[in-house]
Amino acid sequence: PNVYDQAQPGTSGSSDPHGTAGPDSFNIDGPADNIRGHWRVQIGADNDVNNQHEFSITNATANGLDLDTDNVTTVDSARDAITAIDHAIDEINRERSYIGSEQNKLQFTMSNLTSNVQSIEAARSSIEDVDFAAEAANLAQNQILAQSGTAMLAQASAISQNILGLLA
Repeated sequence: PNVYDQAQPGTSGSSDPHGTAGPDSFNIDGPADNIRGHWRVQIGADNDVNNQHEFSITNATANGLDLDTDNVTTVDSARDAITAIDHAIDEINRERSYIGSEQNKLQFTMSNLTSNVQSIEAARSSIEDVDFAAEAANLAQNQILAQSGTAMLAQASAISQNILGLLA
């Protein structure tokens, strides 16, 4: 069987080959015959509907496209089989177009999220750089104040020594 190996909405890891166990199922064999398989992909930081992308894919097996019972034993059944194959090709082409559009949406989302990450990293770096510069300025100011204080103490001590020298 075709293995889709995609998580259903709200997966808990339980195994259900046809996705019929409800929202806490894990679809490992694809949808049941003639049913679209539904998937939800987390595309943002928050776990809500606005940060999830949902899509579905048609069961494209011979059974899913109603091609498994066709036979070509007579001219009429061969024509019916050709018509069924034409319809299946049309369905596959529509599905390929749909999948391509979904892929474009996901690529746009990925590009947008990458841009957001870069912007956030740049902002964080800028904030850290500003904080570093402010702290460096504070350090220089405190060093100057400490040196000034030491110089004043040295001068006060020297003045005291000079006065004692004059008195002696």
